[in-house]
Amino acid sequence: MYDTKRLASGVGVLLSLWALVGLLVMSSGVGLAVSAPLSPSGGFVVEANYLGAEQSISTASKTRTTGVPAAKFRITKSYAEYLTLKKTLDVSDVPGLNGTMRLLIQSDTATLQGVTFRTNDLTASTARWRGFVLDERYNESRFEQFYSYAGPNPEDAPNTDDPMEVGGSTPGAVKKSEKPGFQLYNARIEMSSLTADQVQLSNLDLRVQWDVNSDGDYEYGT
Repeated sequence: MYDTKRLASGVGVLLSLWALVGLLVMSSGVGLAVSAPLSPSGGFVVEANYLGAEQSISTASKTRTTGVPAAKFRITKSYAEYLTLKKTLDVSDVPGLNGTMRLLIQSDTATLQGVTFRTNDLTASTARWRGFVLDERYNESRFEQFYSYAGPNPEDAPNTDDPMEVGGSTPGAVKKSEKPGFQLYNARIEMSSLTADQVQLSNLDLRVQWDVNSDGDYEYGT
């Protein structure tokens, strides 16, 4: 049998923590980070039926705490449909608890400004770039030697000093019916960090789920 006082205390601490995370997400800015390397047991997962961005710049990077190789994406304005963020935690060392807990944030649509994230695992059923430029140049930092750019003004992309005869995307475009620089369909991204200047979510659903036996079946919070 569980010690009910210790159980209530452990759950209370976790719920307070996730409530704070939820408030941060719903405020004018959002910042999420984990110290674990990107793997099935670390980081967090972001999924979306559709993700579109006005402009995208990606460079080589690494996680700040563990040094795991990663790609760093910088996106100006973006729009997502049916966005889901998942983070799973082992709570077996929390007094009165065992198994795993999962933070689940879902939104019908999301509009984000000034987004930066790190990932080493990104998949999508379809990916589309407009005004696409790959460029390699000399730099003392190996993380500044190779750039990927997509957006409305490829000839003025920060990753190249050469004139580029490349048609760009529509400035400010992010939705399916428009012509944004970067689009992903049925995307799944494992991230080690995610920051944004501003986040607007519609029909937000924030849940904390508990899998008592770590068997993949979340008995509480579903």
